[in-house]
Amino acid sequence: PTDIVKEKERENFYTVTPKTLNNLVSNFPNESFLPLGIKDESNIIFEACNEYFLKENGLSEYLLNRPLDKKHFIIKEKVFTTDKRIGIKRNNNTFSSEEGFIYSLEFAHLWRDYGLSNKEFGFIIEINSQLLNISDDNFKCLRLGGESRTALYEAVEGWKEIPKLDVKNRFKLILLTPAIFENGWIPDGLSEISNDGKKILQGEINEIKVKLISAAVERYIGIGGWDIIEGKSKPLKRAVPAGTVYFFESLDGKEFNTEEIHNKLFMESIMKDKNLRKEGLGLTIIGVW
Repeated sequence: PTDIVKEKERENFYTVTPKTLNNLVSNFPNESFLPLGIKDESNIIFEACNEYFLKENGLSEYLLNRPLDKKHFIIKEKVFTTDKRIGIKRNNNTFSSEEGFIYSLEFAHLWRDYGLSNKEFGFIIEINSQLLNISDDNFKCLRLGGESRTALYEAVEGWKEIPKLDVKNRFKLILLTPAIFENGWIPDGLSEISNDGKKILQGEINEIKVKLISAAVERYIGIGGWDIIEGKSKPLKRAVPAGTVYFFESLDGKEFNTEEIHNKLFMESIMKDKNLRKEGLGLTIIGVW
C-alpha cells in the first residue's frame, strides 16, 4: 500500500495518515484535503516501499493500524524476477520482418524455495465455478496465460480470514487491483461541492455515503489489451495503480454500520463500469486509521 513508507537506507517502516498542520499554506484546490504524515513529529527522511510486499501477518497488522516492522515484509526480488523480451511481426509469405511492427513483453518468474521449508511460490485463486474439478488433494494441470504455459493446481484451505474491523466514523480503502475511474484518480460516485467556503469531495461509493479526506496515489499506469472480437488492440486507458489508498470519513460524523461497510466494500469493486467490474478492476479491502 502506498501509505506505507520506510526510513531511507534503513528497514524501519511507518504508516502515514491524514494530518492537520498548523499555518499550512497551499494552492491545492480542495481545502478540506489533508496531507499525509506520521503521528509523531520527526526529522526522519522517508522513501517509498515499492520494492517490498506485505506478508499475510503484516497485512492484518496494517489493516488494524498497528505498528509494522521488517518481519512483516518480504523484498519483491526474492519472490520473483522479471524478464523483458522483444518481438517482431513476420510476413507469412516471405518470412521477413514487417517494418514498423515491434513489441515488448515482460514476464515474471517466481523463485523457488526462499527458505520456506522447501515450499514454492504460487498464486492463491478463489473461483465461484465448478469448471475445475478440485474435489481432491491431487495436483492437476491447466494452461495458464497468453502463452498457455503448463501450471499445476490443487485445492487448498481458504486464506486467513481478516477480522471485521470496527471502522467507527472513518476508514480507508486499499485498491487490490488497478481501477479506471471516470474522473482520473477520484473514485466513481464522488463529486466536488462547496461547504462553508471549502471544496469537499463527497458522495456515495457502493451506496456508502462518504467524504474523501486524503489519498496516497502514485502515477497512473496504462491498461490495454487485445480485442478478440475486433481483432485489434484495445485503446490504452489510464488507471489508478493497485496499492492506492483512500481515506474517508462519514458525512455527518456518525459511526458507520460495520456490517454494511464490509458487505459492500470488502473484496468488492468500487467502479461503476459493469464490464470493468467483471474483469476484476477496482477491487478493495478495508483498513482503519
